[in-house]
Amino acid sequence: NKNIQREILNEFNNSNFRKAYDLAINLDAKEKNEIILKILTISSFKIENYSNAIRHGLDYLKLQDQNKDIQILNIIGTSYSILRNYDLGNKFLEEALLIDPKNISIRYNLALNLYNQKKFRESGEQFINIIDKDKDYRDSELFYGIIQSELKNYIKSIDIFKELIKRGKYPSQSHYNLGIVYQKINDYELSIIHLKKAIEYDNKQSQYY
Repeated sequence: NKNIQREILNEFNNSNFRKAYDLAINLDAKEKNEIILKILTISSFKIENYSNAIRHGLDYLKLQDQNKDIQILNIIGTSYSILRNYDLGNKFLEEALLIDPKNISIRYNLALNLYNQKKFRESGEQFINIIDKDKDYRDSELFYGIIQSELKNYIKSIDIFKELIKRGKYPSQSHYNLGIVYQKINDYELSIIHLKKAIEYDNKQSQYY
């Protein structure tokens, strides 16, 4: 059994998550200690089996004391979000953030979860928190611009997309969303210009795939 556990750990450390999961899941229940349950949780998430990531993650948390593992909380919350159980996603992501408020990755997952719920004001608060710390973190600025449009803050939204275009960030998406904002304020001439530019950038990018 110790040899099997060493093999599981070796496969996991080498990012062979499917093999690690297959080996670990066949252990007896009494052999599934915290380490094995953590491996099962992370491996499930990595191979996109989100239901199992939740199941093993919850079993793992039961074995912990009050000091919860934020990586597992993040995985459970994100898995719930992917499966569109947004309320439970919020619950676990918020719990993780309470433990580590400076964790941008977890805050991003929460912001995205709130966005998918169309809770634009709350989502925007999370994205601006991220942008204040690192404006280049993933596509936070792009989402923030879309959120401002959803909140009918059109001038602010236009300024954000123009700034992104100026910096050469997400040119296709920025032109597209800028075109949509202009459409919302009935400036169809500018809307068409930016939507056409979005298509041009899409066509350029497709040459590299």
